[in-house]
Amino acid sequence: MPEEKVALVNGISMGGGASLMVPMTFSVVTEKVVFGNPKTSIGFHTVWSYMLSHLPGHLGEYLALTGDRFNRKELVAVGLETHFVPSEIPPQTWCVAADGATIDKLQGFIDFSCGGKIDCLLIQPGQACYEPNNPRAHASWCLDAYYRTYKTCDTLGTIVYIDPSYGDCLYI
Repeated sequence: MPEEKVALVNGISMGGGASLMVPMTFSVVTEKVVFGNPKTSIGFHTVWSYMLSHLPGHLGEYLALTGDRFNRKELVAVGLETHFVPSEIPPQTWCVAADGATIDKLQGFIDFSCGGKIDCLLIQPGQACYEPNNPRAHASWCLDAYYRTYKTCDTLGTIVYIDPSYGDCLYI
């Protein structure tokens, strides 16, 4: 079975690093990638002579003559990038009831959201998120479900970075 080879590139991939990227089965890059070999512009082709001749179309000739650099969009255009991952993965966030939100307003949000905006089965008696049976806990679950569906945290809520899930009640 043939081996798969993967290049992971987060930032500058020049000279020898870039020459290692070309023959890989997969090239996984971030938005920070800069690819090239500036030494080719002064006629220094050592390892690159072979690599340049194996690039698609006249790309190798272009790079040999100019020493140009490519960013991510250009790597995609010439087929040297196979996969993309962001360099920073945003943290997981949840929307829960804000400390200053009144019980009346939280109950109003529960009524509003459970009136057809989201599926509130999990906060019904006997379900995973029913306990603790109080408006703040139920509103927190509703606020987060609404946040997941509509991509906005209501003004009664606040964004948190610690998973509020408990027991079998999962905030997902």
